[in-house]
This record gives sequence, structure tokens and C-alpha cells, in this order.
Amino acid sequence: MVRHSAVRWAVAARHGRGFCLFAAMAAIWWSMSSGTLIGQPQSQPLRLILEAEDFKPVEGDWKVKEYGTNYFASTLAVTFLSRGRYLSAPEQGVRSTAVREIDIPRGGTFEVWARYEQPYDYSVEFDIEIRQGGKRVFHRGYGRREAMKLWPFRKGFQPQVLWDWGGGDNIVWEGRHTRVQLHPGKATIILSKTTQKARQAAKRNIDVIVLTDDEAGVEKQIRTARYLPLDGWLTQQGDVYLQVTNPANNDVAMAVKVGHCTAHSPYWVHVREW
Repeated sequence: MVRHSAVRWAVAARHGRGFCLFAAMAAIWWSMSSGTLIGQPQSQPLRLILEAEDFKPVEGDWKVKEYGTNYFASTLAVTFLSRGRYLSAPEQGVRSTAVREIDIPRGGTFEVWARYEQPYDYSVEFDIEIRQGGKRVFHRGYGRREAMKLWPFRKGFQPQVLWDWGGGDNIVWEGRHTRVQLHPGKATIILSKTTQKARQAAKRNIDVIVLTDDEAGVEKQIRTARYLPLDGWLTQQGDVYLQVTNPANNDVAMAVKVGHCTAHSPYWVHVREW
């Protein structure tokens, strides 16, 4: 389970933020040493969704925090955080690292995306490093003020956006056209940060990291989910389940009805595939 430092493996065939109890009952799960794999043909695209709060701080001042202590906390549009928690570091502070080890189920070329808060015209710098087989195979800076980010509300890729209603609702995705070649087996993901040199520096509030080889899925989100692109990939799968037991010696028939289901982000505008 993701809340217990596992990797959520999502296939293109089933994802989205809300996850109905009925669907949870039908899901097929295999437990793995460092994650949960949703039953799937191996030819399906992979979306490895890593909750930032499941990274382990090993030095410095990274801290796991609850939703509501972040910059943009509301029930509107983009202002939600996946599963209600995030990894945070102060505006400056000392060099800090947080680490997560995952299993890569099969080899391939992956994009490395991050979803984080981006206060308007501020720098929120952090780095993502991936190590495999004792070697560094990926290292890139994120949250730079002038870096291209994927914004909601049909703004597409821009470094910074100031809305008509002010500098809020600033949760973005970054990582388009990043590339890393990974092999099956263990990989270590490292989130690091240090003092920021920018004049305007804000807290580093990270929601999720996503590794994916689903090029077509990314393109579909960018092209058709322009209001909240990529947010429809974030699910509650595995968080909720319903178990009903009818003893063998019970001759009374049982009927179970599951009612309306809701989610962290209850918006109908998400592009989902489940």
C-alpha cells in the first residue's frame, strides 16, 4: 500500500483519483517486497506513482506534512494533494536528502515527472536523482523559476503563470521530455535540496513523483485534459476496500449494495480511463 512506503503501480487500463468500493472489490492485487502491482499484462504502459511523503528523510530538514499546512489548500480545482500528505523543506535550510527504493518491473525508457507547489515568481528548487546498479543513471533539477512547467486551466507549458484572480492555485507538473533508461530490478530515487540562490525562494512542497513509459498517455493528458492535465492519473486505489463474509453454515442469502463514491478531487473534468 502506498501509505506504507510501497510503490503504486498503475496501468493505463485503470486509474483516476476516485476509486469506487465496487471497483476495489474487483481489483486483483499482488503484494511485492517494496510495492503493490495491479494485475496487468506486461505489455501495458507503466505509471510508477511515488507519493513524496513515502520518501525517507535521511539528512537535513525534509519533513512529511499534512494537507492544510501547505500553500494552496482548498477544495477547488487544482488545490488538492494526492492522498492528503506531502514532503516539505524550508525556503533555505541545509543540504537535505530523502530516499526511496523501488522495484522496476521491466526495463525501458521512462519520463520523470514531479508534481509540486509553485508560488508565482518564486524559486522552489530541488533535484531528483536515480541510482541503479551502483551508478547514477539520472540527475535533474526541478522547481527552477524559469523551468518549463505544465500548468492547469489550459495554460500549457510556461515557466510562471499569474492568474486573473491572483497568484494562487499554483500546483504544477514538471518533467516533459526527461529521459532515463532503467533495467528491471531495484532502483533508488533520491530527492535532494540545498540553499537557493534566487532572490525569491519558497518552500519546497512536493506531492508526487511519477516514472512512466506511457508516452501516449502523457500526450493524451496534455492534449485533452487541458483543465487539469495529468491529475486524473492520481488515484485512491488500495486505500479503501470492502470485505463481506458469509459463513458456510449460514443459509441466509446476503445482498450487498455499494452507494455513491467520492474522491479527494471530485471534479468531473479529469480525463480518466477507468
